[in-house]
Amino acid sequence: MTSRRARLAVVAPAVAALLALSGCSVVDNVVGGAREGIQNEAERIIGDGLSDVLGGAGITTDGELPPGFPEGDVPLVGEVRGGASAPEEGGWVVQTDVAGVDDFTAAVEALAAAGFTETFADSDATSGAASLTSDTHRVQVALAAESENPVLTYIVTRV
Repeated sequence: MTSRRARLAVVAPAVAALLALSGCSVVDNVVGGAREGIQNEAERIIGDGLSDVLGGAGITTDGELPPGFPEGDVPLVGEVRGGASAPEEGGWVVQTDVAGVDDFTAAVEALAAAGFTETFADSDATSGAASLTSDTHRVQVALAAESENPVLTYIVTRV
């Protein structure tokens, strides 16, 4: 991992220099591509590091579900940001981008429609939390809508 950090440390000053020259569209395109490349590399490094620290957990930051997520059993609301899976499908965390509290309500309703029983649910204008259980999975859903980019976090474990 040290070599990845070293590469990032070498590339970052070059991108900063390009940013200073970003007056023309060709440079803007180059800078945009370099910025995206650095962001992707940073996300990969962070994901690899988290996976190492968490004992082999599968981490996604690319809008994909984490490995082994029980997609057919656990409905999600919103656009998937990414997530993590514990080794041996011991559990999953998924985050989705949503519009706000109405999507939290829709998430709880979708889980209930899929056979989950609500054991707890509460929400206000900017947040929400719920716990639901089915015959096979337990799901905790939390909404953080205090910023411009509300996020639903699903924590899923086997029963």
